[in-house]
Amino acid sequence: MVKTLILMLIILGPLGSAQADTCKSVDLKNKTGPIRDQLDTPWCFAFSTADLVTSVTGATIAPYPIALNTHNSIEKKETACGESLSDGGSFSDAFSVSNIRGFCRESDVKTFDQKLLHKRSAIRQLKLIQDRLIEIRADLAATCSDRFGIDVEQAVKRHGSDLRAMFEENRLSNLVPTSSLKDILEVLASPSLVVLPEEALQQVMQAKCDLKVPYDLKTTEKSEVGESALWESLNTQLDRSNVVGLSVNLFPFLELNEEVWRKSERGLCSLNEVREKKFAGHALTLVGREYDAKTRSCEYIVKNSWGKSCESAKRFLPKIKCRNGFLYLGEKEMRAMLFSTSHLEPVRAGNL
Repeated sequence: MVKTLILMLIILGPLGSAQADTCKSVDLKNKTGPIRDQLDTPWCFAFSTADLVTSVTGATIAPYPIALNTHNSIEKKETACGESLSDGGSFSDAFSVSNIRGFCRESDVKTFDQKLLHKRSAIRQLKLIQDRLIEIRADLAATCSDRFGIDVEQAVKRHGSDLRAMFEENRLSNLVPTSSLKDILEVLASPSLVVLPEEALQQVMQAKCDLKVPYDLKTTEKSEVGESALWESLNTQLDRSNVVGLSVNLFPFLELNEEVWRKSERGLCSLNEVREKKFAGHALTLVGREYDAKTRSCEYIVKNSWGKSCESAKRFLPKIKCRNGFLYLGEKEMRAMLFSTSHLEPVRAGNL
């Protein structure tokens, strides 16, 4: 028995050392900004796209305007499982549209700040803002005979106290902290807006979204290049210290217990849909790689958008290690869920 144990240690020792040597440590967590929570929205793609742009600009990018640019709506729609926000999206659409219109800095648009939301869902908070915008719009319209030609200076002069109270009361001032009351009114009073609240909100935010980056988004699909080439591409980008967006199918690792889903906002209808399709799409951000001495294997550090606590990850992905909002995945797990990667590359001079 002792001889067998010694023999195993002799064999595994060099093997573990060799694996450690080939697992080059990379830590890019500080390049993508803080861990955030997408709450009950389907906009993981916007959070991961924001991480990619943050990594090349050094400015923490706001995810919500990216989602709004992609779908151009924050209205709920009827689905097979009841009312829901617009569907998810892709890295390519999210990046291309927002890089034309401009990315927003988190300091200018704090849509998903948990302290701001006070545990209310993002959907309810945004609906509250929409309702208040409509009220402000109607109040402004009463200051001028021309419904869409409001004199903003007069509106502020005659109704400034009430309007400012509205601006503060519904926390709109916290949502767009660097926008003034006058900035808001200029958008609401625009002759071109027969105001849908999401259009007004988008314009208020977009006025601050001026960041454009001289980068192209490069996406590699497993269906086109094969698993081995996709895996090689992923590791090459890590070796170059590039953050990588991951499009994954979480189904192989998803908790399918009905009680877990019944207690969540997703509900049993969503569980049945996932079971039927055997697909649970999600977007993540690859931010590192390290050697785990306990498992004698390479682990990949992946940033999620379900908050810092890991509570949701423990409920829905119980077999996956989570610490402070980051998932730690082995190569086998990564290969099983990954179907495409996206990263940013500087625009070549000839493409400018």
